[in-house]
Amino acid sequence: MKILLIIALWLSTFVHLHAQKMQKPSNTQEVIQLIKNQSISGLHALVKSKNYDLSGLDLDKIKSVLWQKYVQEQTQNPARRREYTKRRISFGDKTMRYTATTKGRKPAKGYPLYIALHGGGGAPARLNDSQWRAMQSYYLRCVQNGIYVAPRGVTNTWNLHFVAESYPLYDRLIENLVLFGGVDPNRVYLLGYSAGGDGVYQVVPRMPDRWAAANMSAGHHNNVSPLNLGQVPFLLQVGELDNAYKRNKATVGFAQKLRHLQQKYPSQFKHQVFVHWGKQHSRVADCPRNRKSVVIANPYEWQQNPSRKKLGRATTNAIAWLSQYTRQPLPNHLVWHRNTVASSRSQNGALFYWLKADNKPLENEQVEVTIDRIKNLIEVKKWRQDITIYLQPAMVDFKRPIYLTKDGYSEKRILLPNLQTMIETLLQRGDPDFIFCALLTLKKKN
Repeated sequence: MKILLIIALWLSTFVHLHAQKMQKPSNTQEVIQLIKNQSISGLHALVKSKNYDLSGLDLDKIKSVLWQKYVQEQTQNPARRREYTKRRISFGDKTMRYTATTKGRKPAKGYPLYIALHGGGGAPARLNDSQWRAMQSYYLRCVQNGIYVAPRGVTNTWNLHFVAESYPLYDRLIENLVLFGGVDPNRVYLLGYSAGGDGVYQVVPRMPDRWAAANMSAGHHNNVSPLNLGQVPFLLQVGELDNAYKRNKATVGFAQKLRHLQQKYPSQFKHQVFVHWGKQHSRVADCPRNRKSVVIANPYEWQQNPSRKKLGRATTNAIAWLSQYTRQPLPNHLVWHRNTVASSRSQNGALFYWLKADNKPLENEQVEVTIDRIKNLIEVKKWRQDITIYLQPAMVDFKRPIYLTKDGYSEKRILLPNLQTMIETLLQRGDPDFIFCALLTLKKKN
């Protein structure tokens, strides 16, 4: 039996290597020169017919040159530059307008970006326009250094911030501000009030890999799953007297779910909830003029017995709370609720940090994957359909065999970092931290 297992592992490695025969450059500089001499689209076409094995080369340097080439091309693109200067982005038949204000001096790694979603919702355009104008300055006074952006909801319906077209528009908005505005892609934050709070609840778990942290104020979760929020610190704020749609109780209930998840995964699901004492829907002090606000000391006890409550004072400044966090684009553990996904976000499958899935999600489908770089081990605990795992040198050591554990058995893989994967993942998200060097596709047998 042991001999058969060894033969199976050897065959798996041999077949994988044979399937990935590639051209081998002699050194890193040869690859860099290739990138400099070609357009990104030209490189993409080239590697589809003749891929390049990058094993043993300086992958970080190649990635840096590739990203610089991409930035150079995109910032010289007239259509993309026009989007940025006119503050208008379109996808399908929807157009997102937005305002942008820059405060302070640009940090070495780039500006933090604060995207703030306005209230309103299912109402005439003039009301939503007035709410948009209010949001253009609402959190601005709390921003000390950064770029503050207020998008106009793309419809006038109740879900004006999270219709299907909204998600690729947020992607494009962030990418443009990274390219033209000097934004640090690891310090992008989402805030929202009222209908904007509804938007935060829906947008963040459907594209969590974009956000460093989020603030939801005076919104309703509409039963969205919190499972995808493991890597995104989440602040919830609501008025004690915000009884419409039971927003007050719903907010604390959502925080309770995050609390239970944090108990299960102690290093993840960071969160905090502020119930503002005596405040109604429009009076939550999430950008307070005073240093501290009066809040209910224990929201969970208050939810059980609202008549008995202890008060306390807390710093409820959403901008300050968010700003303490930086995005972690390559966490070593992911839990992905596949049903909470923005189907319009990618034409090439659903993306979640370093995971990808092409199939339509099954009912209540979850994926759980852990990577241990020291052991060079990838452990898949939950998966029901084919998935792809993208990898970088910070995640695994390509010079050693990679051990894969799934469905109760283990196998060994040898992966070759290659130029095709780097280019295709660059084009997927336009994000320097999501340029991956190799991929591992797992096929689920029926």
